[in-house]
Amino acid sequence: YKPEAIANDIQVFYEKVIKEPFILSGYSLGGQFGMCYAAKYHENLKTLIVIDSAPSISIKGIFTLLLTGAATNKVFDSKKDLIDFYAKAGHQQIGEYLAEYTVNEREDGKIIFKFDNEHISPKTITFNMLRITELWRAVKRIPIPVYLIKGEKSQIINKRITALMKRTIKEFEVTEIKQTGHEMIFTHPKEVSEAILRFIFKEK
Repeated sequence: YKPEAIANDIQVFYEKVIKEPFILSGYSLGGQFGMCYAAKYHENLKTLIVIDSAPSISIKGIFTLLLTGAATNKVFDSKKDLIDFYAKAGHQQIGEYLAEYTVNEREDGKIIFKFDNEHISPKTITFNMLRITELWRAVKRIPIPVYLIKGEKSQIINKRITALMKRTIKEFEVTEIKQTGHEMIFTHPKEVSEAILRFIFKEK
């Protein structure tokens, strides 16, 4: 799941299917994949839209990921148990999405995520630091417009990271979705889609 590997996969899809300049949008980790693609294959893009995503995340974001078990393959007794776990952390909508689309049932009836331990990246703190450094270097090379949509209460991106992105990326614009955090695509999908459309039609 290295950003470079995903970016190359996107390029294969572009060459075989899209074959013309397009707008790329990515949420969370998908936004990081988009940044890497835009740095390497920017000639194929009109613009890049990232949704609550940055080359690095805040300290609060790190603790949020640890709390929700995003860095490990947790085991749950049932889908309801999974949803309740995320609801207690204030992320019920995320829990409902995960329970519906991202889990498998083991032979013993327990619920686990579709988690690829062999290929997950990065595997160590050292590799994670290298990954963050590479992503910040990548965004410096993006010459196309980049539009960040972030939650006003984002657990992932703080003001310091937003300001650093603004200083680093040549053409950068940001908008906030009020009264929501990283889970906004689940809790405020209408507002997110409207923000995307406003930017797309403005660029045209």
